[in-house]
Amino acid sequence: MTDTNMNSAAPIQSPIARLRASKQKFEEGNADYGKAAGRKWAETKAEYEELANLERLVGTEYGFRAFRDVVDSNGDLDGDELAKWLGLTEEDFTNDLVVISFVQGASEFFNEIEAAL
Repeated sequence: MTDTNMNSAAPIQSPIARLRASKQKFEEGNADYGKAAGRKWAETKAEYEELANLERLVGTEYGFRAFRDVVDSNGDLDGDELAKWLGLTEEDFTNDLVVISFVQGASEFFNEIEAAL
């Protein structure tokens, strides 16, 4: 590596480290938000069948459509109504990490209480 290449590599490391930390913080925030929303929904609004069906999504690759089919199986709710019922925003539906974390939060709650049902 020439001196020119070494000098140009050093300045880029600082923004990369900063953005890597920013990305991690962003992802952790989205994951925490989605998980908390999923748990709250499971504790206060979800029916047994919804939780059992959500549990089947854990560990699989699923899209928003599969998620929506579980939490609004009749398709009665428009996007805004569904988001409010789940404690999310419509924008959250475009964030896979929020949706996956929502399912995880609901699933964790269900696993904690399922034996008592």
